[in-house]
Amino acid sequence: MKLDKIGFVSCWAYLRIYSVQAIHLKETLEKRFGLQVDVRTSNCGCFYTGFSNVISSFSNYESVLASREVQFIKLPYFRAHPEKSFVSQSARLIYRSITDPIRGKLYAQKDQGYPIIHFHQSADAFSIDSLKWLLHYNKNHAKTVVTVHRLSAEQETNPVVNQTYNGCDAVVVDTEYLKKRLMDWGVKPEKIHLIKYGAFIEHAKYNSATEAIMFAGSPLINVKGFEYLAPALRILKEEGNPLRVKLHGFHMPGHQEWADDIIKKEGIGDIVRWLKIANEQELIREYQNSLCSLVPYTNYPGSFPASLAMANGIPVVTSDDWGTQEYLDGTGLVFKSRSVEDLAMVLRTIRDEEALRKEMGQKALQVAERDFSWERISQKYFELYQSLTAR
Repeated sequence: MKLDKIGFVSCWAYLRIYSVQAIHLKETLEKRFGLQVDVRTSNCGCFYTGFSNVISSFSNYESVLASREVQFIKLPYFRAHPEKSFVSQSARLIYRSITDPIRGKLYAQKDQGYPIIHFHQSADAFSIDSLKWLLHYNKNHAKTVVTVHRLSAEQETNPVVNQTYNGCDAVVVDTEYLKKRLMDWGVKPEKIHLIKYGAFIEHAKYNSATEAIMFAGSPLINVKGFEYLAPALRILKEEGNPLRVKLHGFHMPGHQEWADDIIKKEGIGDIVRWLKIANEQELIREYQNSLCSLVPYTNYPGSFPASLAMANGIPVVTSDDWGTQEYLDGTGLVFKSRSVEDLAMVLRTIRDEEALRKEMGQKALQVAERDFSWERISQKYFELYQSLTAR
């Protein structure tokens, strides 16, 4: 089977973490290997606030796309919202039971004739449910690759769902932690391949850092550890030597408000601020101009902020959950997840020990050049595609 083109199915919204990964992988595969990479995307559910937003997305969703050179499937996604009424929840469930198969069928149909379909799993329109139906309607038996960026709640509460991956030809994860979880849930080990997040390596141009930075975009509530970071910051403030923190990320309704309530409760509004970032260059500048990246996540992968921080030469402070520490290799500090006291201790260290920060930042660039460069990541994916089409 000739490997000359690939069909991507992915989130393609502007400056979202999963679309950024897919966009740069596409660009590098095309530039280095001459592959034709065509993208199929769809309406997702991340930023809908109500029924009217879903309906309006038929006409305006393209305005948030990273580029228009994609095939856009106009099929809105109604996300489950536990706070909604029983009638609303039931209607959403019925809607998804109808549209998930349609979406999966459309993904498969638009990728007919491609030797490889690469599904970038995130959430909603790009969830394991859509993958299941894509596999079902893959009548031409194209080789299927899924990169698992994040798991759905159902995948953790009903692990048998993960055996859907056994219908794929390759399953890409970015940590040994996730690989082990999938194997424990019945995914065949020979299907699973480890490829880390990619990042552009940037030697720092800015050096006036006075704050730490945290990717605190949605989902934020009870998954990214902010409810533990905030009291740790309060402890440092009460000691008379606060650590200032800037937060960034896009938010679903209610998520930033949830964090603001915690900030108010802990009395840290004078040392925590929200950033508005318009493009990747601004994002890079903010990371380079930071003391460190904070990844106190409790139930969410921290691969994006960790790889971004290291590629920009700053150390990482991460919890011991979800395998983020696998990225570090001596370029950051790890604390016990959900422990305010342990987190406060490592924050003191990263705040006070300038020589250590500099040493870890310098090593972070070396590790990033070795592990995260897009040349390296694209090479790994290209070799995986080659191995599949050679069968």
